[in-house]
Amino acid sequence: MKKIYSFLIALLAVCGTAQAQTTGEAKGDGTLENPFNSVAAIQTASALASGAKSEASYYIAGKVVSIAVDKNGNPQNYDFGTYGNASFYISDDGTETDQFYVYRALYLGNVKYTEGDVLKVGDDVIIYGKLTNYKGDTPETVQNEAYLYSLNGVTGGDTPGPQPEQIDWTSSAEAPLTVATLLEKASKLEAGKNSDKEVFVKGKISSVKYTFSAQYGTAQFSISDNGEAENEFLCYGTYYLGNRAWAEGDDQIAVGDEVIVCGTVTNYQGTLEMANKKNYLYSLNGKTDGGDTPQPYETVGDGSAEKPYTVEDILHIGNEKENGPKGWVHAYIVGYVDGQSVNTGSVFSVTKPVNAKIKETANSLVLSFTMEEGGMTVTEKWTCTFEDDMLTSSVYEYTFPSEEMAVEAYQGMLAEQQEDPDDDIKYSIEGKVVKADATSMHAGYTKQIVKMVMEQIVEQFNDPDNNPLTPSNTNILIAAAPDVTDPAQCVPVQLANKLGMREALSLKDHPENLGKEVWIHGEFIKYFSVAGVKNVDEWKWEGLTDVFAVRNIVKNASRTIFNLNGQRVKNANRPGIYVIDGRKVMVK
Repeated sequence: MKKIYSFLIALLAVCGTAQAQTTGEAKGDGTLENPFNSVAAIQTASALASGAKSEASYYIAGKVVSIAVDKNGNPQNYDFGTYGNASFYISDDGTETDQFYVYRALYLGNVKYTEGDVLKVGDDVIIYGKLTNYKGDTPETVQNEAYLYSLNGVTGGDTPGPQPEQIDWTSSAEAPLTVATLLEKASKLEAGKNSDKEVFVKGKISSVKYTFSAQYGTAQFSISDNGEAENEFLCYGTYYLGNRAWAEGDDQIAVGDEVIVCGTVTNYQGTLEMANKKNYLYSLNGKTDGGDTPQPYETVGDGSAEKPYTVEDILHIGNEKENGPKGWVHAYIVGYVDGQSVNTGSVFSVTKPVNAKIKETANSLVLSFTMEEGGMTVTEKWTCTFEDDMLTSSVYEYTFPSEEMAVEAYQGMLAEQQEDPDDDIKYSIEGKVVKADATSMHAGYTKQIVKMVMEQIVEQFNDPDNNPLTPSNTNILIAAAPDVTDPAQCVPVQLANKLGMREALSLKDHPENLGKEVWIHGEFIKYFSVAGVKNVDEWKWEGLTDVFAVRNIVKNASRTIFNLNGQRVKNANRPGIYVIDGRKVMVK
């Protein structure tokens, strides 16, 4: 479940969005020597699939047109609070023509804004960062993956830091890096970048966020050279010894344990850490299990019609290569990506919310509604209290059909929070009710602003064409089983506007597709920055029951082929239905 998603969408609507259409001429190639103008930035971002972000970062030059409003609806030029970033519009000449939205960009030198820094209308700026096509209609920079390179000619340092392959990550199990050395090397990574090879680091566990669990198979903890809670490095989504999921009976971890961790290092929005589920314990207090780096993954399938890839195959293919091979994959539809990344995707079918209403008293506002998520009814309530028309409390409550479902949702919210270092919402659970105290996040809101946002939410719920909880029709998520709800085990599939894919496969048009079995032929390539399937050129509901399958199957003369009369035949070259190795195949 995406935390307070409806609220954020409505707030963006209040703040306004950039126009995706342009009238001027696109200029520049996105380099520092020849940066994009606002038109080129708009066109480049608009060409991306809905919710996708650019693989490359670009330089964009322009003048500040306006500053986005703050939480009180007043103009702001930076957010000194938790986020330390700024949102504003730029254009070539500082007018509203062809303006490009710079969303939550960091300050000069790719650092957070601090008190005293100023950005104002009319400033000449150059932005450096990645682009996205938010919800398919708002070209903008990616949150916290863009920053102010120059302000009125003043820069915050040199050009962006070295690329991952230019950093010396040399290490081994026998000669691991110290935590201090790893922090020094990792600090050179730009936000969103990963090391280009696995790194071994040795340290002592200084704190444990989550011990290993049978449900997730991973743990989250920090290490330092001396075991103290300073100069720590975060090990996030760490697998067990031998690079496998933890199982009942395996040893647990504790503060003070000496470990060697091996994996991919990342700069996740300014937090230096081991990349989620791309690292593992090599040793625990001197104990190893599985030896050195595991053998390369061997795919179950080969992408052919007779032996399609599995989702696990695609996860490995897509993570190891920028461009993967083309072939068939067999899986189940389990959800969709909601517009930004698969990590925030909703792995369930969502129907239109009902009974949306606002209750107002002199000192409070309550928004409540009911919705169906993954076949279960969930009641959501947002309660805000005020004193002298200023917000004093903001709490979300999610009521589930059972305590078991509530626990699962609660754990999911905590897992999402781990991936967002700026999230300071306090979560709690009481029986079937999960609470999210978002008071700190909404501090400074007036009753008028909250009421306006709530009314906007109700309006959007009642507008099927602008409903923030309506599934996307541009992609689906597939998994190895119909009941998978972990985004890390899912693969996003791009639904191009061809072959009838969007109309037939999307959950937006057919929520009943949730859990259906599907065969897809496409290119296995990164999509939403994770392993995905794009450039789909064939798909089937009922398996590969046409000539595409037979072309591969009949090549092998050792196949056992029967016609419908039960007679064994040498080949299946004529049109008709055959049973090949026990599998029904139609030849057209």
